[in-house]
Amino acid sequence: RLINRNAAACLQQLPYQGLSVFGGNFLASFQALVLPSDMLKEITFIDTPGVLAGSKQRIGRDYDFAAVCAWLAERVDLVLLSFDAHKVDVSDELADVIEVLRPYAGKVRLVLNKADQVDAANLVGVYGALLWNVAKVLRTPEVARVFVSSFWDQDYVHEDHRQLFDEDKRTILKELRALPRATVLRKAHELVGRMRLTRAHYCVMTYMRSQIPWMLLTCGTEGRIRAWLERNLTRLFAEAQQLRGVSPGDMPDLAAFLEKLRKLEYPSRLPTWDPEVVARLDRAIDVVVPEAIDKVGGVTAPQLSLSTPPPSPHRFSLLGRLGFGSGSGDGVSRKRRRSDA
Repeated sequence: RLINRNAAACLQQLPYQGLSVFGGNFLASFQALVLPSDMLKEITFIDTPGVLAGSKQRIGRDYDFAAVCAWLAERVDLVLLSFDAHKVDVSDELADVIEVLRPYAGKVRLVLNKADQVDAANLVGVYGALLWNVAKVLRTPEVARVFVSSFWDQDYVHEDHRQLFDEDKRTILKELRALPRATVLRKAHELVGRMRLTRAHYCVMTYMRSQIPWMLLTCGTEGRIRAWLERNLTRLFAEAQQLRGVSPGDMPDLAAFLEKLRKLEYPSRLPTWDPEVVARLDRAIDVVVPEAIDKVGGVTAPQLSLSTPPPSPHRFSLLGRLGFGSGSGDGVSRKRRRSDA
C-alpha cells in the first residue's frame, strides 16, 4: 500500500510525524510504502533520493535536503551511504549531506556498489579514491567501513574479486538482521549519555544560581542578573565542574550555553541545588540502565564460588610452579617436617 505526502507524516503507526516541520514542499515528494513482511515488523528502510551533481546542482530542490538527512540520521540506527564504482566524486550537495552526518559517523557505512563493473587493476584505485573523497568531508579519527560488492541478482561482470563481493554482501545483510537487537544497546547508550548531560547541566545551573550576589537577586532586574552571569560564565563553569565532580566530556559547550543564556527570560529562576536529584540520576545510570540491559542479554560478570578458596597469587608465579612457597608457608613447613622426621 502506497501512502502519499501529508498522510504518511500524519499516521500514528508510522514514525514520520516530525517531518511535517519541513513544510509542504518536502511532503509533496514524500511517500511511504507499507508491505506485509515479517522482516518489516522489526525494521524500516528509508530510501532518500540521490544527490544532485553537475548542472542539476544549480537547479536545486525546493526544500532543505541536508536538514532532512540530519533529522533522519539522528533517529535511524544505520546509514548506508551508497556510491557507484564509476562515480566516487563528492558533489557540493553530497558534501553538505556528509557534513551533517558527522555527529552520527558511528552509524555510517559506505557502500561501493557496481564494483563488479571495474576490473581488478582499477578497483583498488576506486576504493582509495572513495575513502579519500569521503574522509576530506567526514573528518573522523576512524575510517568508515566500506562494503564492496554489486547489489543485484545478475552475474558479476568481472569475477576477480567474487569472494570479496560475496563476503561483503553477506556481512551487510547480517548487520541489517542484527539491527533490532543492536538498537537496544544503542538506545541505552544514548539514554545514559542524555542522563550524564542532564546531570552536568543541573550542576552548572544550580551553581550559577548559588553564586548570584544576594543584592542583585533582591534588587536587580532580570537583565542585570543575566549580564552578571554572562560576564562570569567561564569562571562559573570551571568552578562548577571542580566542585560537583563533573567530567570534562560531559560539560556543556560554553558558546552554545552562552547563546541560550542570552535568550533566558528569567535567569533569577534557575534551579537550586538538591542532592536528591543528582542521586536519582546516578542511580539510573549505575543501576537501572544496567539492569534493563541485562534483561535483553547483557554481559555477565564471572562469579567466584564461596565454597572454593581463592587461589594463592604464588600459584601462578615462577617460584610457585617450582614448588617454593604457596603463600601459606606450606613449602617451608614441609621441609621442616622432613628434617624433624
